Parts: sequence; C-alpha cells; structure tokens
Amino acid sequence: MSQTAADSVANAGHPFSPTSDEQNPPDLILRSSDLVDFYVHKDMLSFRWTFLKNMLAFPEPRGESANPTKDGLPLVILPEPSVVLELLLVLCYPRFGVGRNLIRELGGLDAAYEAAEKYDISGGKELIEAWLVDPRLLQTEPYRVFAIACHRGLEHVAKLAAMATLTRPPFDPSVTDSIPEFKAITAHHLCRLQIFHHRCCDMLLWTLRERAAAGAPDLFSPENDPCSVLWWEEESRGHVAGCGAKFHEDEGGPLLESAAWFRLHLHSLEETCVIHHDSGWIAQKVAELSPPVLMAISKCPRCVEYATNHLKTMGMEVEVKANQKFQVAVAQISFTV
Repeated sequence: MSQTAADSVANAGHPFSPTSDEQNPPDLILRSSDLVDFYVHKDMLSFRWTFLKNMLAFPEPRGESANPTKDGLPLVILPEPSVVLELLLVLCYPRFGVGRNLIRELGGLDAAYEAAEKYDISGGKELIEAWLVDPRLLQTEPYRVFAIACHRGLEHVAKLAAMATLTRPPFDPSVTDSIPEFKAITAHHLCRLQIFHHRCCDMLLWTLRERAAAGAPDLFSPENDPCSVLWWEEESRGHVAGCGAKFHEDEGGPLLESAAWFRLHLHSLEETCVIHHDSGWIAQKVAELSPPVLMAISKCPRCVEYATNHLKTMGMEVEVKANQKFQVAVAQISFTV
C-alpha cells in the first residue's frame, strides 16, 4: 500500500478500536473497503464466522508472499464497507448489539444480511431479522424495513413492516430517493403494499360506519329499546329543538336519521380515512370535534355534556375492530412472492 493510501486509513471506534479491550488485546485487524481498520479477536470471530475461521486455519505464507500486517497484527482486507463490516462483527460479539443505534445503521442491514450468508456467520441472518422488527425501526422507518424484507424474501418481516406503514403518511412514489432500499425491489412489491393499504382503507371506512350505526334503536322491536348513544336520541330525550335524531319517511317506511351534527362529523372522518389508515389516529379524531360541529352542538346542553365521552367510546371500538380486520388482511396477502 502506498504511503498516501496508508495515511487515509482510519481506525474504527469503540468497541473495535486498538485500545477498546486492553485486558484482552486484539490479535487481528479487518480492513473495510472504505479503509477503516477494525481490531478484533480471532477466537471470538471463529466461534461464529465459519468462513474466517477456515481461512485463518491455513498456514500463513512467508517471505514476499506474506500477508500484510499492521501494528504487528495480521491484516485481512474485506470488500464490505465499514457500516456493513461493523454489523458483521456485532453478530460475532452479541453483547455489543445491545442498545445499538439501528436507525443509523439501517443502511447497512440489507448488505449485512447478504454478507452474513456469504461468510456463513452462524445465527447471523436470524439476528438481523430480529433487528429489522425492532419497534424503533418499525415505528420510524417501516418503508425501508419493508423494502429490505422484500429484497431478502422475509415475508414475516414484510408483513410486520406493512402493518407499521399504516401509521405513517401514505407513500409518495415521486420521492423514492428518500428510501434508498426501494432501488433493490420491484414495482410488484410496491403494488402489493398499495393493495394492502386500499384494503385497510376500505375496512377502516366500513368499521367506522358500522360503529356509527351501532346503538340505534330497533324500530321493529316490540320493546322499542332506547338507543345507547347520543346521536341516535330523539329530541324528547332532553335535546333542544332541532337537535337529536329525526324520523323521515322512506320508501320502506319510517327511517331514523342520526343527529345532523354527527352526520357532519362522520362525513369529515370518512374523508380523513381515505388519506390516513392509522386506526389509532382515526380513533383520536373520532373524539375530536371540529369547530363547525362544536358550533352545532353548542346550544344543546345534553350534547355538550355527553358528546365527547360517547365519541371516545366509539373511537376505541373503531380502533379495536379495525385492527382485527387489518390482521386478517395482512394474513391474506403475500408481499415477497
């Protein structure tokens, strides 16, 4: 190596720096393709890194064909960049994996998965799969995790990531550069994800309308059971004039229509569901009344007192029911095949 190249080599930081473990000094250096040297221990790597173990088992050449050294230690040059090589080393030093900044290292996980297979690192792929479903990654980078899972054929990870994408803003195909892993997958994978989102949208709308209709009195019941929610109560239940549910004639007979303010609120929620498919977020919106709705109920003391509590209950029911339907939807679709 030329002097200029040697000067550009950097040592890795903790826990793979030259002085990271002074009680157990390193006995091997691994150099990445971007010229970062990792100081490691042969015995520790040999326990899991089968390829490296077999390579180190060969007698070291001497003379002009001798392997390069640095600081008196053998030097092995690998084709992986430092972000990938560090992840491979963490696979062999499991105690260093605790508390890692996986979000920062996400860019190396896809290549590390391939390298773990190439180098026959025992348990390496399984550990990376566990990292990919870390709640921190699924919450902040579900689209990137989804892309990695599809690229590597990890259907169970893809399903978890697809569910997590429901809590994020809808994917905009025009900004694929912000998700570099999308370059490794096909339009088929993205199409499957879009189909899943459309199904969840339909399920969320259906659940919202179902729960909105729940609690209406059975007009054909002999007992004529009273309604259990505010927006199905008639004026006679303590509402001011013009508030409450109303009857109107339909071709099939009398039809009870929910309170006007609730129909206005429901229409706004339905429009929101088309854009946002997060059942938890929609549940919160169910209990949040817009200024027009607040104005509509402001003159009715009964609605002012009970509307929020009744809507919170409805929101919780929507979230539970919708999530159950989402689980069915994700089980019925395949993303990686």
